[in-house]
Formats: sequence, structure tokens, C-alpha cells
Amino acid sequence: MTSEQPEPSIDEEQGCPEPPSEQEIREQAARDAQRPDPRQPAYDAVYDYIRGLGLYLPPSAARRNAIIWRAVHAALDATPTGRCISSHCVEGDHILPVEETAA
Repeated sequence: MTSEQPEPSIDEEQGCPEPPSEQEIREQAARDAQRPDPRQPAYDAVYDYIRGLGLYLPPSAARRNAIIWRAVHAALDATPTGRCISSHCVEGDHILPVEETAA
């Protein structure tokens, strides 16, 4: 859990976290809206790459898509982020920085 978020209150009868209040949801949405998406530079690089291709793009939709998706995957692979998929995560599908490991 991040330091930005308060501990969820526990329902004493059932022993499980209570759902967040409407105010907590609004506050979290406001915090999320202020954080830029760390993948945005990758998206920008892909759009620049596609625009730079100009007339090079092949007429076949399948070949165009292949070129574009290769660029998308290369750009996103270079972006050090991931998504939390923990079943214990109360925040949901949020973006996490990926720490590089020494090989």
C-alpha cells in the first residue's frame, strides 16, 4: 500500500475491509488525475514514429498494423512500468514502477 492512502477500515463482524466511502473515492480520483501516466513518453514516441513514416506505410492494413505494433511494443518495453495484479491489492489495476535488476 502506498503512503498516500489511508489504511482501510476493517468490518469487525466479517473481518474484511469495508468499501471506501464516496469521499475517499473522490479524493483518490483527484490524486490519480494529478499523476501523469508514466507510459505517456512511449505513446508520444510511437505517434512520432508513425508520423515520420509518411508514405512508407504499406497499403496492406495487416502490414501497417504489424509495423505500428512493433513500434508500440518496443516503446512500451523501454518504459519501466508494470501493472499491479496482486489479489491482495486494494487499489486495483494501478501502474507500478519496475525496478531494474543487475544481471
